[in-house]
Amino acid sequence: MKNTIRFLVPLGSLLIASAAMAADRVVANSQPGGPVDYANAKPLKLPLSKVRPETLAKALTAKPVHMGTPGAKEGSKGNGKTSIVRLPVNKYLAAEEATTNDSGVSSQQFGTAYQPFTTSRADANGTITSRYYPFRAAGKLFFNIGSGSYICSAALIGRGVVVTAAHCVTEFGAGSSGWYSNFVFAPSYRLGIAPYRNWSVRRTVVMGSYLDGTASCASGASGVVCENDIAVMELRAQSGLLPGTNTGWFGYAWNGYGYTGSGIADNNLTHIPQLGYPAGLDDGEMMERTDSYGYTSASMAYNTVIGSQMGGGSSGGPWVLNLGNRPAVTGLDGTEGTGAGSNLVVGTTSWGYTDETVRQQGASAFRGSNIVPMVDNICTNAASASVCN
Repeated sequence: MKNTIRFLVPLGSLLIASAAMAADRVVANSQPGGPVDYANAKPLKLPLSKVRPETLAKALTAKPVHMGTPGAKEGSKGNGKTSIVRLPVNKYLAAEEATTNDSGVSSQQFGTAYQPFTTSRADANGTITSRYYPFRAAGKLFFNIGSGSYICSAALIGRGVVVTAAHCVTEFGAGSSGWYSNFVFAPSYRLGIAPYRNWSVRRTVVMGSYLDGTASCASGASGVVCENDIAVMELRAQSGLLPGTNTGWFGYAWNGYGYTGSGIADNNLTHIPQLGYPAGLDDGEMMERTDSYGYTSASMAYNTVIGSQMGGGSSGGPWVLNLGNRPAVTGLDGTEGTGAGSNLVVGTTSWGYTDETVRQQGASAFRGSNIVPMVDNICTNAASASVCN
């Protein structure tokens, strides 16, 4: 990992931490690895809530709550060298003519929540943009639940470190016997091709409060809209190589980095691009991008809420601040503002609504009390130092 960026919380800020949070711990599961049925893998259904967050106006007037000092760790671009693996064609794959008829970016849209967003393929017309940094650090996650194979989305935040949603690796409150298995990550996946190979998972970690079902959840949305719906994974090296060497990786940030305000819920607003593989768009065979403003919802367990139309298969996809190649500042009008770090993951797609017309999704906030100790646990127990360096 590269440089760490930190900002101080203003004097007088109130630090609130529940007893459960203070006692929370990282729980790990070793993954033996095994076969995945790529051809019949189904998109994991997005957890759906019947509860809607407060309006933006109410969220912006909520009492400030601080969860610690914002910080971030930067990512790396990688060398871009490909090593193509062709995976069995999934039964959900449509005819190529249907998936390559690029209509460009859709007009800005919104649902009954009136939170506007724009959705497009990650690929530009005529170019496979998803093979270039930073997009190539995101990918498709295959795994088994029992005898069936499923699909989520995920992203690299280290040379051999992947982040996704906790509900993509276990069920909320399932305990130590509830882990899913045989995870395989395919960065930059597109139409059955893994241009940077596919990688099995050696070890997976989540927060204990998610695994045992004690994490704080929104009223009426227990197990769906909660804290700590986040998982971190260590990938197995192949002949000493890890994917981030070629693909690069995103950085990650916590405690409201890049949001207005200085804590997790201090009238917080931000702009967030979301990446993922929702089955309802291009059959889940191409990386999709949604851009929206996001806000922290106190009534929704301090999750971030954005406007989005992504559905099943998008779970675990990264929410990335300042996505793209950072420009050089060449004049006073280009002076950077607060929270200017590039390509920083601050959440992963966690839930949507039973009413699709609402068109909103949420993500558990990355905090110093979850993403930081999870990555530390992965790095401390990794098979080699190169996983995190």
